[in-house]
Amino acid sequence: MLMVWLVFCAVLLNTYLPMMNFVGLDDIYQQRELGAATSLFMGYVQVYFAYMISPFLLSYGLLKKNVLYMIVAVVGFLIMFMITAERTVMLLPFVIFIVYMVCAKGLNSYKHVCIFVIFSSLLNFVISFFYLNSDVVDKLGFYFLTRTMALPGILFSQYYDLFSKLGFTYWSHVTGLGALVGVPDAYADDAKWPMLGKIVAERVIGVESNSNASLFATDGAAAFGAVGVFVICVIFSLWLIVLDSVGNRWNRAFVISALFPVSYALTNGSFFTILSSFGGLLWVVLLLAASRKNKFQQT
Repeated sequence: MLMVWLVFCAVLLNTYLPMMNFVGLDDIYQQRELGAATSLFMGYVQVYFAYMISPFLLSYGLLKKNVLYMIVAVVGFLIMFMITAERTVMLLPFVIFIVYMVCAKGLNSYKHVCIFVIFSSLLNFVISFFYLNSDVVDKLGFYFLTRTMALPGILFSQYYDLFSKLGFTYWSHVTGLGALVGVPDAYADDAKWPMLGKIVAERVIGVESNSNASLFATDGAAAFGAVGVFVICVIFSLWLIVLDSVGNRWNRAFVISALFPVSYALTNGSFFTILSSFGGLLWVVLLLAASRKNKFQQT
């Protein structure tokens, strides 16, 4: 995987080195325009480098206590931030480290999960009652309550309301299936198709933005309403069963931390996009193929 990292790094530096830069919050969107993928191939290189290869190396370094791999991984995250200015990429190494330590120390047990749920519920209670009286609580509420809990709910509602009125997509927004199903008439002339997030932002909110939502909204509610939600739940469950089957053969802390970017992406994108672009399918293949070598397995 280190050799793959080096190849991807060389491709990225060869393409974006003149425009790479550390930017502040005011210049993030300008840097994102400069670092935008120049082709479909480059888009895959960016995503796999940031969300699969570098996380793999960081988790592997933590597992084997290999400082070199940790440093290489962090450098990878820094390179991608200097290209795309994605705040998520900058935070990933910290989150992956925390997730690994939580799993390695057994803090992901049923008892600790219950404590976390109770703490989160109490925190939401405090935010709901005191956000008007404290700027700190207000900011905490925006990032913890609004962005992580409230927005996914309202986006699901917006997706269902719009597509149930104008016409469901019947999964025609999925690359490949669109050629078989055909684009619904309501979106045939829309330049934003098949980017459902941009369609929702324009037609529901009235802004030029991208209202990305979870797989339950994009591949469920927008695709075929309640039936679509049931279908995508079945497909998603089957994928989880397969992933759990191959992942159980490996060190748990390594697998969970390395796959964290995939789980994060699932909260804000189409399941089929996650399979193809964020390593959802490739992870299953790699874990299954490499498990025969007993390289990272839990013994």
